[in-house]
Amino acid sequence: GEALNISLYLNLSTGWTYINSSICTNTCQAPQIISFTTHNFQCVDIGTRQYRFNITDAFGYKNQSTASANVLKNSAYIQFISDPLSIDRQDNDTGVFVLRVQDTDNNDVWVNESVNSSFWFTTDGTTYDAGSANLTNVSGYATYEFNPNCNYQPNTNRWKGGVRNDTCYEDTNFSFPLTFYQYDLYGQLRNFLNSPAFNTISVVGDTLVKIGRAHV
Repeated sequence: GEALNISLYLNLSTGWTYINSSICTNTCQAPQIISFTTHNFQCVDIGTRQYRFNITDAFGYKNQSTASANVLKNSAYIQFISDPLSIDRQDNDTGVFVLRVQDTDNNDVWVNESVNSSFWFTTDGTTYDAGSANLTNVSGYATYEFNPNCNYQPNTNRWKGGVRNDTCYEDTNFSFPLTFYQYDLYGQLRNFLNSPAFNTISVVGDTLVKIGRAHV
């Protein structure tokens, strides 16, 4: 049988690009499955892309067919790195929370810098806030320094983190071994005296009623 040259082309963001080819000889006298593997897609290639098979015989006769496929964002795994045991809300005490992002579609390498990440913290032990954005560094680490205000109640609070709204990676958070982690948030108890007013003079023997309040 005649040898056939089967070539694969992809219409990427830069136009039609030759990917690979395979020579089929006597085995192509009957229908055969020819497979090509490529992993050179870039973030700009995400979306619906055309691909084309071109078949050429020894005499230069050609046949080709074109179809399309979706190039998807890569999947990622979020690794927990570290968090504080506790944060004291008094005196602007902060806690440092760290995660790392791994590309599970590209040989499990750590992602590069500038991957959009987010950190979420509960306000009452169960209800998460809207999240705080950050970026990974060149080693795939994302770090957030959290300074909770009075919207965050003293409690054993939860936090979680992951990738959000990135151009190259799907949204994902902690998944294994845990979906969230915990830290203790301590508040401050402050006392305020409402009555009697400051510098009030009272006579010995009078009944003095004191009214105050406490805040955490």
